[in-house]
Amino acid sequence: MRKLKLATATLLGALVMSASALTAAAQDAAVLKPLNVAMMEGQYAGTFLCGAGEMGMTLSIRDIGGTINPDGKSADTNKRLIDGVLNFFPTVGNPNAPHGAFEVDGTAEIYNYFTKVKLNPSKWLDKSENFGGSGLEGMISKTGHFSGTPTVSGCHTLNMTKLRTQ
Repeated sequence: MRKLKLATATLLGALVMSASALTAAAQDAAVLKPLNVAMMEGQYAGTFLCGAGEMGMTLSIRDIGGTINPDGKSADTNKRLIDGVLNFFPTVGNPNAPHGAFEVDGTAEIYNYFTKVKLNPSKWLDKSENFGGSGLEGMISKTGHFSGTPTVSGCHTLNMTKLRTQ
């Protein structure tokens, strides 16, 4: 009986230590981001206009960290490195528009009431014939409205609404 009690106590001790280790590991793995950064991340959907007419688009944005200040020693928490995926596709008003998807990367400068975003095209995920990738420049309001313009000539008036947070 004494051996059974000792084995039970040893097992319970090991379980408590394992649970503590898991909790510590989970806390180390959790990265707390400033609220304004977390609010920027997510999925956006809307339209933009090009010479061929209105086109639909979705954009996912993910924060990948702060930038380093010119002093080389401190992080600038208001200027963030971001990446994501941009999808474009036909709309009801323009059913013959091309479709495709590519990765994007760039920066987000976070201010009190809006976030200024600049994205550059990167790797193609679904290349459309006769249609090139474009960067984006725009502003995201605190209410989740993204307004801006594609950086390629002939395209303009980009408007998207935030659908969900990452």
